[in-house]
Amino acid sequence: MEKQNKPVVYKDKRVAEGHLRSFGRIASRMNEDDLAKLDARLAPYELDLNQGVQAGDKPVVLEIGMGNGGLLFHRAKHEQDKHFVGVEVFRNGLKSLVYSLEQEAEAGNKIENIQVSSEDGRSVMRSMADGSVDMLIVCYPDPWPKKKHNKRRIINAEFLKDADRLIKDGGILFLATDVPDYALWMVREVSAQGVFAPLALSPSEWAQEPLWWARTKYEKKAFKAGRKPWYMSFKKGVERDPDFHRCAPI
Repeated sequence: MEKQNKPVVYKDKRVAEGHLRSFGRIASRMNEDDLAKLDARLAPYELDLNQGVQAGDKPVVLEIGMGNGGLLFHRAKHEQDKHFVGVEVFRNGLKSLVYSLEQEAEAGNKIENIQVSSEDGRSVMRSMADGSVDMLIVCYPDPWPKKKHNKRRIINAEFLKDADRLIKDGGILFLATDVPDYALWMVREVSAQGVFAPLALSPSEWAQEPLWWARTKYEKKAFKAGRKPWYMSFKKGVERDPDFHRCAPI
């Protein structure tokens, strides 16, 4: 009897060396043949960590944990003057994005200002040059709600150190979450690092979507469940508000 291809389940092989796993699901329902086909479809957009980002003179927007790529796709389509790099270890998310890109290409609107990777975001960040990123986005990272797992949260001192190296002066670090405890955690971590200052004049502004925003599939579910997101923008290289340590989402 001929063997059937079983779904491939990734364990921790995509975790950057020397790091704890910071993301949740990575299992794929696709079998080996499906994954090979997906790799072929992704090839025109895939980021080669050895060759680096191919942005030319365009500002670079890096999104870590892009889910199904809805926000990245929206921005790449409508902001042709920028170059977008998306990272997502969950392969089904990449499948959704590449389908959207193919549909645009078939309609005669090929999107070429985009590159994607399924590696650990921290590995991608390590591969990029100092001061090469204009905006770094992390939307709805896994909150690891149990206290014993908080150490796995991607927004921590080490991540922010890498972000400081990558983001040029005047660049933006954008964080979004719908978990109040994680929002407070993010504020404390960024404040403790002392490199990025909040753009909001009051914490209540963190309830407002940025102008470039497009609601993600995950976010729509969050709203339906009654959860409210925080959209937090921090700028590098500006004088810090001495009262920033007292700011918290409200």
